[in-house]
Amino acid sequence: MIRVISLMLLISFCFPVIAVDEVANNKQESDYVIELKINKIKLEEQNKLLKSSLNDLRASYYWSLSFAATFLLLFLGVNVYFFRNRYKDDKEYLLQKIDAESKKIIESSCDLIESKVDGLKSEVSRHISENLKKSVSGMESKVSSLSNDIQNSRVDIIKLNIENTKRTGVKANVLRKYFELSRESRKLKGPHWDWQVSEGLEEMYKLLCDGAEFDPSESSEVSGFLNGLPEKFSDGVHKVRTKLRGK
Repeated sequence: MIRVISLMLLISFCFPVIAVDEVANNKQESDYVIELKINKIKLEEQNKLLKSSLNDLRASYYWSLSFAATFLLLFLGVNVYFFRNRYKDDKEYLLQKIDAESKKIIESSCDLIESKVDGLKSEVSRHISENLKKSVSGMESKVSSLSNDIQNSRVDIIKLNIENTKRTGVKANVLRKYFELSRESRKLKGPHWDWQVSEGLEEMYKLLCDGAEFDPSESSEVSGFLNGLPEKFSDGVHKVRTKLRGK
């Protein structure tokens, strides 16, 4: 019984202490909850401010980007415009410069080519002229030699004709052949044929002395030949003329 009473007294004594502790604990919990709520509200306001700041910063960022892009496009557009104009001007200037330099090069090249061509023409003309002179000289020499050979052949033919004509016994014909021999021998090149002219004149004189006569139509031809002979044939010419006058 005493134990029950003691227990009851102990419980009654301890209960107010427990109640006070519980109330204190509840109060602390209530203050903590309030503080949490206040902190929550602060955090929510801070979040709102942060969101607002972020939106403003984002808007400012976008605006800056837009401005920068616009400025960049404008700058590029202006540069492109001026660059195109400058490109056209530079292009025209370079084309004019190239045309001018090309004309100079062409003109100098033409002058050089003309000079070279003139030099080549002169050289070719000189070369052709020298070769032509050599060729002509060689041909003239050949022609002269050939003409002299032909003339020798004529003289040889006349000599044969004289022998044949002598056989006929017609002195006038023989006289005519000796005249032809003297005339054709005079056409030969070189002085060593002069003896043949002199021999012809001597034979003509002998035939005239034997009574042979030239045809009257031949008188002017014979007289012209005698007059054209050089002084060294003067003796033979004098003798023939004397006989012709005596006829």
